[in-house]
Amino acid sequence: GSIARDDSKYPYFFRTIAENKEYKEAYIATLRALGWSKVAALTHDGAKHSNYMSSMQNEFQNNKIQFIINRKFPKEATDMSMYLNDLKERGTKIIIGEFYTSSARHIMCEAYK
Repeated sequence: GSIARDDSKYPYFFRTIAENKEYKEAYIATLRALGWSKVAALTHDGAKHSNYMSSMQNEFQNNKIQFIINRKFPKEATDMSMYLNDLKERGTKIIIGEFYTSSARHIMCEAYK
């Protein structure tokens, strides 16, 4: 936001975003509250997102939530049909998305089709 740009006026203001793994309880609580027992992930190929989803798999299994797959795609991909069709063929209805905003438009438009 704009207030963060004025260091002289707000010298101690900073923003932090929790690591993705900090949201595991929120994911599990939401899935349980909505009665969803199966989930998959769609992530950029790379260490940042892959490591996080690996640890989430264990959390889901420990909480009796079936983790179908972590479908990865390269950062430069723009045609998401192959990745989303793979998830659909596996019976996926709930997808956790971990990707950059540059891919979000392509994914959401393809999923809407």
